[in-house]
Amino acid sequence: MFVIQLNPPRREWVEAGITLHQRIENLLKRRNLLPLTENEPYKLQTEVKLFDRSLGLHGVCDAVLQTNRGNIIPLEIKSKCSPPKIGEKLQLCAYAQLLEAMHNVSIRKGYILFEEKTRYKEIQVDEALRLKLATTIKEMHNNFSSGLLPRSNATDAQCSQCEFLNFCADRL
Repeated sequence: MFVIQLNPPRREWVEAGITLHQRIENLLKRRNLLPLTENEPYKLQTEVKLFDRSLGLHGVCDAVLQTNRGNIIPLEIKSKCSPPKIGEKLQLCAYAQLLEAMHNVSIRKGYILFEEKTRYKEIQVDEALRLKLATTIKEMHNNFSSGLLPRSNATDAQCSQCEFLNFCADRL
């Protein structure tokens, strides 16, 4: 969207994802999330808009837990229970860093929540993940300023679901 200045129509899977998020948000409000806060009372916020100019990032975190002691825990919702991919871990790390900048706190973990059987996976926001995120952000900004599309390692199945399929030459 940023590099080739396109805003294609949403695909049906994007709409399905929005519906999924709304359903899970309603479930989160009824669900006991105390195991994620080590039994500390919490306040739940959903669809939290995040931005930090110095990081050069913005996004919307699916949910954030804030405990009575001031601990902040980002939550990312996924539809299928599978081992978290690096992109999902980086997304959660980015949310953690944005929340740290906004609230002047240190965040050491977040969770990926799965719709299936209400499972979750703890993700450590450690120095290695932060370094990988910094490298990825730098690459993204270089791509934006150069006008070049990043290399894609997407599979044919992933490409067939992409809203940019008609504009991308990766599969030629």
